[in-house]
Amino acid sequence: MGNTHRKNVIIVGAGASAEFNLPVGNQLKNIIAELSDIRFDD
Repeated sequence: MGNTHRKNVIIVGAGASAEFNLPVGNQLKNIIAELSDIRFDD
């Protein structure tokens, strides 16, 4: 992660994410899918 020319993404486990009011589970899946133009069959 020391490369300053690239953007990095860190994904933490649901327990840590939820504690900081970050999206988890289906909400996180839907946000990633929307930003990545990925579609899921729900």
